[in-house]
Amino acid sequence: MAVAESYTGGFLTYTLASSPQSQSYFKGGLIAASDEAKIALGLDSHLVTGRASAKVATAMASLARRKLDANIGIGIEGYTESVGGAEIGKVFIAIDSKQTKQPTVQSYSGRHYLMRRRAAHHALFDLRKLLESA
Repeated sequence: MAVAESYTGGFLTYTLASSPQSQSYFKGGLIAASDEAKIALGLDSHLVTGRASAKVATAMASLARRKLDANIGIGIEGYTESVGGAEIGKVFIAIDSKQTKQPTVQSYSGRHYLMRRRAAHHALFDLRKLLESA
């Protein structure tokens, strides 16, 4: 498994790599905070437009899978905006494997750190569902 993260800033990579057994299933993570970094990693510059989308998350998942020669790639992309004084995060999570390339969209509210954490945990939940269905 491999991941490419933007919104979560490496939290998913950290979570996966924290297990003492992680080298047996986790190849690594690519973290790109800016559009320039996403393009430098290999995303199509026409796809990276400054606004997070399911297409970017899907491309990031495919990129991680391909670049790190993994069976499964996870991509996380998102943004936070202020709505009526509350912080709302919209997050796109995509898993690229032989079984699926279907992205999911989640919305979170609260502190930015907690939204990033929830997004990483949701990605793990999606991964678990995929693995259980195989």
